[in-house]
Amino acid sequence: MNGQSLAIRTIIYNDDPSKKTLLMAHGYCMASVYFSRILPALAEHYRIVLFDNLGWGLNSRTDEVGDALESPEKAEKYIVEWW
Repeated sequence: MNGQSLAIRTIIYNDDPSKKTLLMAHGYCMASVYFSRILPALAEHYRIVLFDNLGWGLNSRTDEVGDALESPEKAEKYIVEWW
């Protein structure tokens, strides 16, 4: 992002290509590991891809957020572009 090399934890659970893929993103103050208790039940029906949002979990931290702190709309735009 913006020329930075970032570490992003991504987990694929039940990598069965015959199943539909469920992409899971965590909310504020969380990490993908919080989904661990429900993964076995979901895996019966889906191939699951989880990732930690920028700055959370085991991901890289960055201070380069541009104008994302100016408003909720700009923060949302920043996160969506990062995704």
